[in-house]
Amino acid sequence: MSAAPAAALGIDLLLLAQSATDSGAQVAAFEVGDYRDLVQVREFAKKCDLLTFEHELIPISVIRALENEGVKFYPTSESFIYSQDKAAMREKLANYLAPKWQVVTKASEVLEYPVIAKSISGGYDGRGVWKVNSESELAKILLENPKLLVEELIDFDFEILFRVIANQRPKFPKFLNAHSSAPKIPSST
Repeated sequence: MSAAPAAALGIDLLLLAQSATDSGAQVAAFEVGDYRDLVQVREFAKKCDLLTFEHELIPISVIRALENEGVKFYPTSESFIYSQDKAAMREKLANYLAPKWQVVTKASEVLEYPVIAKSISGGYDGRGVWKVNSESELAKILLENPKLLVEELIDFDFEILFRVIANQRPKFPKFLNAHSSAPKIPSST
């Protein structure tokens, strides 16, 4: 998602891709490597002015280790944690208008359905996200995911996301994700 806006701003982008067939490797310069491997990310970082991540799966330990060595990360590890821990993010944003949510370990803790259940960490692009219609469905999910963030289901027609990629003159490209039937989340059944 960063390749087109970065190119429009004249930013040279180099990706650390897990394989040459990754989608990002099809549209930007890349090197193959493992984002979970501190040594590989350290070597990759030597070729970059700063690092950022397309997703939240990179271990925070890798980011913190390299930050301590002087590598520039945006977002920093201090803010990156909120993309890795959905409960921490909800706590941080508790004073803003948002769907009602709770962290649950038992299906009986949820009183109204349908809901959206999410892995607190490790979920990404629909993985670890379920539309749940009943207590029995939630109980099944909790067998494999013993702690979940559960939030009220919001009916929507589309979402608007902002990806901020900036140089000295920031621009804020907007992307419209139009869904034919909202939400596009795999059901647990």
